[in-house]
Amino acid sequence: MPGDFAASYISDDNKLLVGNTFVGQNLWPVRPTPRPINHGQGSNFVIGHPVENAIDGIPTTYARMGMSQEHIPLGEDHLVAGLRWNAPAGSQRVVTRYAVTNGPNHNLSPVNIGLYGSNDWGLSWDELDVPLQRSEAPFQREEYFVDHPAPYSLYELRVNMTASGDMPGLGGFFEVAEFELIDATNANIVSDPAGLITGADEPWGNLTVVDQTVLPEGCGPVQGGPAQGGPVPELEPWDFVPKVARERFEVTQLTGAAIQEAINLAAAEPLAASRLCT
Repeated sequence: MPGDFAASYISDDNKLLVGNTFVGQNLWPVRPTPRPINHGQGSNFVIGHPVENAIDGIPTTYARMGMSQEHIPLGEDHLVAGLRWNAPAGSQRVVTRYAVTNGPNHNLSPVNIGLYGSNDWGLSWDELDVPLQRSEAPFQREEYFVDHPAPYSLYELRVNMTASGDMPGLGGFFEVAEFELIDATNANIVSDPAGLITGADEPWGNLTVVDQTVLPEGCGPVQGGPAQGGPVPELEPWDFVPKVARERFEVTQLTGAAIQEAINLAAAEPLAASRLCT
């Protein structure tokens, strides 16, 4: 895909991506279908408060997101609200601690949350931590430990209830000023620009990616992050010209007998000859 190509969105629960090459500054050219209300759109109440604010490192900005989910994502057994952070493409990260900072409105503070990890695009999840209760105080930051850290490519912070009693599917909103995933070196890994933040209700579905390459303009191939290197190599179109001469067996009439005769002739040829019936 060319450099001005923004992103292609997964439109259903089953996708197979094979041998794609994307050129441009977008390190996530394929993304789950967004819910506008998670990205500062669709309601005056969320304008200026997209999910990206939850990982910008600025505690005075905040994400304000909806609790009006209607569909259970593939891989879940109930409606979910919250945030998902994808590690840089093709990589995993180990989180030893995490922190959640409330927004300015105490009634929109998440008081019942849980952290989960996945290595299959969210088809299955491991429970990492479920705190008993959180404070609803505005801009209150609370930090939690992960008892059994392990590498995951996708982390999900589930917001099960707000201070006002709103739960996924029942309407209302929640606020998160900062969502931090902290590794053993004390680094907040969500600050990595090669990661991807979405809502928990923006699922990948049953996604399989094989041999995908992302080439930022002016850089060499990367695995999920900017690379140092020379110019992007010339991209050649697929060559569908047969590499082996193939004999064709003509079907002289559109009858079952004539078609079967051509099939029998082709089947009698050696396998390596790659004959075709037309």
